[in-house]
Amino acid sequence: HTFVQDPSVRIDPTSWNNLLSLGETKFGISRWIPMLTFSWDIKVGQGEIFYFHLTNFIIHMLCFLSVFFFLSTLTEHVKANAPDGEAPPVPPFDIALWTAALWALNPVQTNAVTYIVQRMASLMALFSALSLAFYVLGRTASFKKGALTWKPIGYFGLCGLSLILGLLSKENTAIVPLLILMTEGWFFRPELFREITRFARKHWVWSTAALTAIVGIVLYAWPGVVGGYAGRHFTLEQRLLTQARIVVWYISVVIFPNPGRLSLEHDVELSTSLFSPPSTAICISIICLMVFASIYHRKKYPLISYGILWFLLSLVIESTVVPLELIFEHRMYFSSIGLILSVVVSAFTVFAHILKTMRENDFRKLSWSLFAIVASVLCLATFERNSTWQDSVTLNGDNVRKAPNNHRAHANYALALTQHHEYEKAIEEAKIAISLGKPYFESYCEAVNTIVLSYYGLGEYESAVTEGQRLIEEKPEGSGSMALPSSWIVIGYAYKEQGKLQEAYDAVFKALWYEQRLTMRVPHLQDASINLLEMLLAMARSKGVDLDRDGNADPGAHISKTWIAKVFLRLGETPKAGELLQEAVAENPADSESHQLLARLVDDQEKSRIQQAKSSFRTKYLYHPFSRFNACMALAFVAREKRLPSPFLELGEKFLDYALHLQPDSPDALLLKGWYHFERNEVEEAVGLAKDAIRLDSDDAKAWLGLGFFLAKANRPQKAIMAFEKTLELYPHYPQRLAILDIAGKLRSTLHSLAKEDTAQTN
Repeated sequence: HTFVQDPSVRIDPTSWNNLLSLGETKFGISRWIPMLTFSWDIKVGQGEIFYFHLTNFIIHMLCFLSVFFFLSTLTEHVKANAPDGEAPPVPPFDIALWTAALWALNPVQTNAVTYIVQRMASLMALFSALSLAFYVLGRTASFKKGALTWKPIGYFGLCGLSLILGLLSKENTAIVPLLILMTEGWFFRPELFREITRFARKHWVWSTAALTAIVGIVLYAWPGVVGGYAGRHFTLEQRLLTQARIVVWYISVVIFPNPGRLSLEHDVELSTSLFSPPSTAICISIICLMVFASIYHRKKYPLISYGILWFLLSLVIESTVVPLELIFEHRMYFSSIGLILSVVVSAFTVFAHILKTMRENDFRKLSWSLFAIVASVLCLATFERNSTWQDSVTLNGDNVRKAPNNHRAHANYALALTQHHEYEKAIEEAKIAISLGKPYFESYCEAVNTIVLSYYGLGEYESAVTEGQRLIEEKPEGSGSMALPSSWIVIGYAYKEQGKLQEAYDAVFKALWYEQRLTMRVPHLQDASINLLEMLLAMARSKGVDLDRDGNADPGAHISKTWIAKVFLRLGETPKAGELLQEAVAENPADSESHQLLARLVDDQEKSRIQQAKSSFRTKYLYHPFSRFNACMALAFVAREKRLPSPFLELGEKFLDYALHLQPDSPDALLLKGWYHFERNEVEEAVGLAKDAIRLDSDDAKAWLGLGFFLAKANRPQKAIMAFEKTLELYPHYPQRLAILDIAGKLRSTLHSLAKEDTAQTN
């Protein structure tokens, strides 16, 4: 569902417009190149799995060549410029080939190569290694000639191009500039870091400006980082402490990649303090010692120290503060290049010292023999590890054996068993997954869906309904809901099998309602819903059943597609409703209701287009800060939107006050000022400013929206509901329409409760 079934990827990649649209998938522009390759695989192979694996394997081979290319250029430079007696003990070609080959053959890379979606990690490694290789070539060329000529400029251009391609493959390519800086300081300008310090002291104004910019970027991104932990079962501090143990585990598994230790899922004990568990402090000490030793010995052992810091630095984005999952083996794909380089050079440095009396030719023969043995062992280990990926049952069964306390491993295994019609065993595994749940248990609904599917597959429709609804009602707060709509659809089918048509209709409506509130849509759920509704309508027509309880038997005089389209319209699903109405018109051109509904959709789209242009502060000001007013509005907007610390928030409001001084009749500035008051609980001032903005532009949906929030906080629910209704009247396709409807629904519930209390007191 991430890419094979995603309609936004199933396009013709030969069209320029289609190519650009691949930057608008759920992965965004930062994964444009992987999505392009997926699109080509689908076009060439029609979705056949073989073509995806073939592409992944080709990319892995290209990565091997790019790593060899980079290391050969680097080691040649090191050997050529090393003082007498300090050159590596083996030829640069050998070091480069051994490192690249042992890296490519290591079974730890299976999760980046056989796990198709992790092609993103492989492409990032490919372009990052090329970027570094071209940088080394450029610096070597300029290093030899002592001047910047066209040849090194060309290499630097290819370095920049490769970096851009890497950034279009995966976000953690952003670490490459730091690796380039480290490469420069390690091999070309040993005094670089002292020069940077001296420059910063001498040009303190520019240094202060740069530091301020960095702090600003961190403050801008920090709320998003912290907010990401709201959906995790660990805190930022726990993640940082735990990552120390995970990084040391990464080191051990790269050096000793026993397939028995490798898995798609892992049981990870959280570190809650430096000494809980005690290994936390030990692992932090190991990492600190590695960093210290690498910096201290960087001149004596440049390749070894460089490789160690490469490994640690490459993990900074995914293994520090960003609120990602705790552990995944594909994160070692790029970082392990450095670690294996260090191991290879260290091993042969030790052997060269021990066997220093051996003739050079004999030593090289022995070295190649050892390499052949290690490479052969890694080949066998990779083959064994890869065999567990032959199908979903073997893979997820292996995950369960290796991570018996991992709820997601059991939930995925249960689903795989369901797909192979092993329903009873699937129910057992799903129940284990539920019993292992943690806060923000994302696999709960997946396990529930498996149970419902399994009972349905067994023909136990009553159990599918009762167990499904019971488990949905017991859903832990904060747990993931991705599979919840699918569960309701299956419950709907189970009701249909029992002849309970109204209940089945309610289940479909709930499935669509919940799916709308997901960050990522469920593949084919709308099609499954339409299919079930069509079956229900056929049964309702013959029995005279009122599915939607509006007092009329369904579908009545309506065409079935028109009736279903109205269901989607009630939910605000206008794209699918439009498709159904067009089909209805094609089937029956004389159907006036379908024509009227289509005309209303077109009118709503035009209203929404107008409001979209008016409503975006980001587009109007942040992207166009080309006047004093716009610049002040942009700064004020960013300070409030990103919830910056108090001093910056106060500064943002001062910019806003100056913007109001420049344009006192600006509805946008008045409304933004209202939001500042709202954040300080000065709701009456906020309400007044929103009303002023509306007086200046009564057709501004965002002003009505702000007024709705302000009135709700001022405890005026009836007027707040009216403001929200006006918002959606002006902006029918508002992106957060569902959230507004939910808020209005809660306000109506509050009014209803207050009315009941008043009635009770009167009685």
